Amino acid sequence: MLGTNISVGEVEDALKRLEMEVVLEDGQLEVLVPTWRVDIEREIDLVEEVARLYGYNKIPAILPASRGRLGGLNHFQQAKQLVREVLTGCGLNEVICYSFFNPEELQFLKLSPDDPWLKTVDIANRMSLDQKSLRPTLIPGLLSVLKRNVYRGNLDLALFEVGKVFLFQESQVPLEKERLGLALHGNWRRKEWFTKEERINFFDGKGIFETLFERLGIKSYSMRLVKKPFLQPGSSIEITAGETNVGFLGELRADIQSQLDLPFPVVLAELDLEVILEKVDLTRLYQDIPKYPSIVYDVALIVDEKVSCLAVEEAIKEAGGEFLKEVHLFDTFTGGKIPPGQRSLAFSLTFQSLQRTLTEVEVKKDFENIIGHLQEKFNAQVRSQA
Repeated sequence: MLGTNISVGEVEDALKRLEMEVVLEDGQLEVLVPTWRVDIEREIDLVEEVARLYGYNKIPAILPASRGRLGGLNHFQQAKQLVREVLTGCGLNEVICYSFFNPEELQFLKLSPDDPWLKTVDIANRMSLDQKSLRPTLIPGLLSVLKRNVYRGNLDLALFEVGKVFLFQESQVPLEKERLGLALHGNWRRKEWFTKEERINFFDGKGIFETLFERLGIKSYSMRLVKKPFLQPGSSIEITAGETNVGFLGELRADIQSQLDLPFPVVLAELDLEVILEKVDLTRLYQDIPKYPSIVYDVALIVDEKVSCLAVEEAIKEAGGEFLKEVHLFDTFTGGKIPPGQRSLAFSLTFQSLQRTLTEVEVKKDFENIIGHLQEKFNAQVRSQA
């Protein structure tokens, strides 16, 4: 245990010098410890006493035997590290907030009385009222950081936090979940002599998460409009990975923004990081740069204004065939000659094969299949095409 050889006689002598009764029997020592040595409870305590009297300087410094195993990060640690790298690469700064908070901070969010966030876990030995409960969400902490920075004149803020939240459970310990929070405020780019200032908006947050999912290898995800009591209607979405709802993204309501004395619109988001990390695919596949040209069709469709762009895009991909490589929404329009209750959506469709040059005839056939599918599913009308 000490990494050296000490004879039985030396061990016996050392223990007897400490006024312990020692009996040697069948090569083993039985030791009776004096009652005043209450610090000696186990065999290892006796070993320590022997080493002290024998002399630490006589014990050689030897590294423990190794099997040659190399340390490294597991899949989840690598994925979490990549999340931080991607978000900092997008221009965000990481913050770390306390896990404790005052539940009154949730009043700003205008939550319904039965909202799960309002059932907090109180701390028995709290240090102050500002830290009386465990946080059920990262949002209050991020808003607090925004306020503190704004009061000190730092208006352009792009922040994220990776941390635990604690969800109340009846007759059980709190459920700990790891979340990813986001808060944006101010300008992405300040006004310069050669360009105008660029104000942060909802679509910046959406683009950040699209970039994050792309880098994490998560291909099956969707974003759909959702209503949250503290988010601006029409500028709030729920994010789904596969079939699982992983969180929300949206712009803070203007009246709440005003109550918090924040001068610019605020974009907030919170995602279930544990679910996201389970869906991460860190494998990377490479392919040659396409040798053959692509064919691009632009089409403007008139659909009911209640039909989402995402639904139309998914329908295009359903009917697009194997050569449809990209669908890009580049314009929306209402008013003018567009009938009331409807809107125009303009998409760019890219067709390409990696094995050969496509003909206009076969691409046009796929394009007509797409139009037919949209007419059948949404009663869409072709406004123009090129």
